[in-house]
Amino acid sequence: MSNTILFARIAPSELSIVTTENNNIIDLGLCCQVRDPDTGDDIWSGHGNKHVSRNNILSWTSFIQSFYGGGDGHFGLSQVAGRMLTMIGVSGEYANGVPQAGSSLTHLSDRARTDYTAASGTVGPTVSVSGVSILNDVTDSIVYDLGLPHDAWDSCSYMNVVNELQDIHTVGDACSISGSLNKSCSLSIESLVHEISSSYDRNIGVKANFDGSAVYKLYTSGLENAIALSLAGVSGLTRQVLAFSILFKNSTPGVRNVEFRIHFLVDDLNTRKSLEYLCKYSSEAEHFKLDGTQS
Repeated sequence: MSNTILFARIAPSELSIVTTENNNIIDLGLCCQVRDPDTGDDIWSGHGNKHVSRNNILSWTSFIQSFYGGGDGHFGLSQVAGRMLTMIGVSGEYANGVPQAGSSLTHLSDRARTDYTAASGTVGPTVSVSGVSILNDVTDSIVYDLGLPHDAWDSCSYMNVVNELQDIHTVGDACSISGSLNKSCSLSIESLVHEISSSYDRNIGVKANFDGSAVYKLYTSGLENAIALSLAGVSGLTRQVLAFSILFKNSTPGVRNVEFRIHFLVDDLNTRKSLEYLCKYSSEAEHFKLDGTQS
């Protein structure tokens, strides 16, 4: 997505089947930020300017608690984020040892869906989402690049992919794949705030030497004042889409790596929601119905 700041990349161990840094990027987001069950709309249009969708914006405080617990302002995934950012392709798949009826994450392409069922009695409102199957998405990407269905692969190659990916149903699962971890990379909190501040200045068209500049605030008044200005949450210009990615690398020539980018719309209003709340809401099957396209 445009105007997205990528703040970290996690790279689990290399898949034993399958280049260059030519990655197939698959964009994901929280169900309640991709589609609003009260209206069927997506939150991304206008960065949350539609009234209802603003209820589902992630608070900056919770963002920091969830993704910057590494000490000294470094990236560090919290246990809550690792466990609750679920990726379920079909109802009944297990995450954290419990069968799931819904998925907190879904594809951003679900924004194009138009189905919507209004509340009726104790049911709804409901929209459909595709959910996420890491195994299916990675396999489909490899099939596309090879031009061969997976039943035409070397049998051990396909079994290796299934064995490595079929049980990945949370972000925490992806971080615990066995094998040597490829080097991950991330912005420090200071660098991230600089990027957010620069984005704000570009959006409103001010120079960094102007006292209304967030970059100016950053270097004269500190991180908190820069965030108070650039993520004030009073308009789409004062919200930011932040993303981290999970990269599955491979070694087959001509087959791209697969990179899942997980997006969050964030601002600093004190009425915004925690990541835990948004994940629980997004996983509620009575509002976000998995339609089996990722089965």
